Amino acid sequence: MVSFSEFNFKGKTALVRVDFNVPIDIDLKIKDYTKISISLPTINKIIKDEGRVILMSHLGRPKGEKNYRFSLKPIFEYLSKIYGGEVLFSEINDDVKNLKGKIILLENLRFFKEEENSDVEFAKKLSKLGDVYVNDAFASIHRGHSSLIQLPKLFKEKFLGFSLQNEINKISIIENNTKPPLTVIVGGKKVFDKILPLKEFLEKAENILLGGVVANTFLKAKGGSIGMSDYEEESINLAKDIIEICNNKNVNLIFPIDFVVIESDLESREIWPSVVLAENISDNQKIMDIGPETKALFTDFIEDTKSVFWSGPMGYIENEAFIDGTNYLLNALHDFTKKGGFSVIGGGETGYLANKLQKNVGYISSGGSALLEYIAKKKQLPAVWW
Repeated sequence: MVSFSEFNFKGKTALVRVDFNVPIDIDLKIKDYTKISISLPTINKIIKDEGRVILMSHLGRPKGEKNYRFSLKPIFEYLSKIYGGEVLFSEINDDVKNLKGKIILLENLRFFKEEENSDVEFAKKLSKLGDVYVNDAFASIHRGHSSLIQLPKLFKEKFLGFSLQNEINKISIIENNTKPPLTVIVGGKKVFDKILPLKEFLEKAENILLGGVVANTFLKAKGGSIGMSDYEEESINLAKDIIEICNNKNVNLIFPIDFVVIESDLESREIWPSVVLAENISDNQKIMDIGPETKALFTDFIEDTKSVFWSGPMGYIENEAFIDGTNYLLNALHDFTKKGGFSVIGGGETGYLANKLQKNVGYISSGGSALLEYIAKKKQLPAVWW
């Protein structure tokens, strides 16, 4: 197959699947531009060849309904600052073919339930808009969605974009540098996305440290009390499976032993954080971060290992009052890396914080769950290997 860099896009309209699922604050302002920036070389290559680009992405979880909170309009405004009037913004419809812009950003793919359902007819509708398919969405390659799985099947000419190809190339470096014992840190909110590839990863890891909503879900699966804390009900059975597998394989599955909790909703003006042991969480408390004993425990595991993979923060980092656990472990990972340890952070909020705080890390990927699943499954991922 001709490589992306060798192909001439002159006169071609390229349907480019990107991952512009960037963090956006309550004022609809983009907090981190990394996922947009890494796809600019792919866009620029097509434009330089005198081709046209139609960008497709999801943002958040609108569950198949139009919701302005998940509109890609803020991303359009940012791209307009870079490319000026060459960028247009459009709903997903047949009229897109008649637009004259060099770059067209389509509205959120997930406004259509057919996207997450991997609907073939939805893919056919999208395929009519372009001549060539390009996947430049590493952080989404583990998803079985229509634009990633069904759409490339409808094109003879299809390519991996620069940032996706770069991530895949780096993974071979990661694998060659990963030495046992390996410690995997898993946190954040997207529980199913994290623990599904984690199940495949158990052959490689000696230690798994849990934080965030992931830890809450595992605690719930184990029968522990999490009070009013967030968890993912649909992932409970999978968490139980992983707990059993870890027991059978002698993998250390490490739960937090204490937490920072609140007894008031975040919408309230009065928030009173306190630290409690995991077994003492009451029904009216909500877990917001790992506690001091857990920070020390997790740091010990980091110091006693040779390789660390980390995906997802330890607490509710959208509120700076609960960012300390994640920052503390980032400092530990910085020191670990300086001493010769090999460390990898899987994108998202943790990667953003590592870059913001200028922490020394071996490699920061643009996708946490995607990185774990690619390493675990490799050529079994149909979004990459056609």
